Amino acid sequence: MKFKVWDTKNKKYVEDELQDLALKEFKNLVYCDMEGCAIEEDGTLIILDECGNYGYLDSNRFEIEFIEEF
Repeated sequence: MKFKVWDTKNKKYVEDELQDLALKEFKNLVYCDMEGCAIEEDGTLIILDECGNYGYLDSNRFEIEFIEEF
């Protein structure tokens, strides 16, 4: 199953603004080398860079939109 992460604050999909989000919200991420988002088993959202760094996305601000595949 695929999914997208929606930022309710600025009304954009996170995948469209990974670099901006990493640069502004997460000082530990390599903003120019972003991987994407992941969901942990308990539903926690994570943003990842390609160097193995990560940050937790605020569940009050970000929502998961699941995409059906046929």
